[in-house]
Parts: sequence; structure tokens; C-alpha cells
Amino acid sequence: MLAIDEYEELHRALHEDPEQGAALLAAVRSFSQSQNRVVLLFAGADFMSELSAPNWNEYFVQTVTLDVDYLSREDSKNSLVWWICAMRPDCPI
Repeated sequence: MLAIDEYEELHRALHEDPEQGAALLAAVRSFSQSQNRVVLLFAGADFMSELSAPNWNEYFVQTVTLDVDYLSREDSKNSLVWWICAMRPDCPI
């Protein structure tokens, strides 16, 4: 799992050069579509649809939005494992 917390901060950097930002988002999308061993998790307060130049929604059209309140460490781990296993039929857990 590759988790990016507060991805809005990453967006602020990409927004300074939207063309380069779009190229990076396209590369991340390509990576995620070309393999099934790494899951991307973007955590933040804003929806991807609210971020433009570059427009995150164009690159991550199949995202699943989860509303999550503060979790204990154990609850966080269990939630992540559940989602990973839900996407991988060969999950050993």
C-alpha cells in the first residue's frame, strides 16, 4: 500500500506547474493500472473533484470515497487490511 496523507498539500505543489502536475498524475494512474500488487490510498479533507489544474478526477475516475472519523491504530490497520483483501480475491487473510 502506498498511502499519501493530506494529498491536498501535494496538489498545491502540482498546481504551481499544472502541466508537470498532470504528467505526474498520469504516471501514477498508469502505474496503478499496470499492476495489482500496490494499492494507492489518498487521505485528505478535500474531495478529488475539488482539485483542479491539474484535475485529479480525470486521472482517478474509479476512486472510492470513504468517510472516516478518527480511528485507533488497531481499527486503522483492520480497515486497511479489509479494503486490500476486498480488492484481491487471493488475499490470505
